Amino acid sequence: MTKRLFIALEFPSEILDAIIEKRNRIVNTNIYRWEPKEKLHLTLKFLGDVESDKINEIESVIEQVIKDNKLSKIELTKFGFFFRNNLPAILWIGIKENNSLSSFVSNLEDKLNKIGFEKEKRKFNPHLTLLRIKNNFPQELIDQFKKGDLNELVFIPFQIKLYESFLKKSGSVYAELKSFNI
Repeated sequence: MTKRLFIALEFPSEILDAIIEKRNRIVNTNIYRWEPKEKLHLTLKFLGDVESDKINEIESVIEQVIKDNKLSKIELTKFGFFFRNNLPAILWIGIKENNSLSSFVSNLEDKLNKIGFEKEKRKFNPHLTLLRIKNNFPQELIDQFKKGDLNELVFIPFQIKLYESFLKKSGSVYAELKSFNI
């Protein structure tokens, strides 16, 4: 049996509350389907469909990478957008360049590759997805988010989680398989 898995860095609740507050200062409406607070995370590695008997190996790799790498503070920098066909598709918050985070992810990729997972071809672009944009998103909101201020949203990483993801018509649902304290 396979499970659709990913590895994520968790954010402290007070940081998530501050993100939502800053977002709401720019646009406070329910006409968009915002990612709920409990789904906000930083994906370190999307594993895809994985045989259940591989999960213990993945957990061991995560534990080893945590042991071998020290993560320094994470600083959120700005709002941004990924575009598809020149239209905004995803609203995100970026993470300031962080050598310890890049090294952590590189080490994770290397160790997962040794147990059969393909390395990510794209450069690691750490971000937190706030909104998957399905309909028209006004240019004035794009401009307001691009000017949005995220000063002093900084935290020390404390936990990594292995999640299973279920795709439903209403969107994805995540189930925590295991958490790892840093």
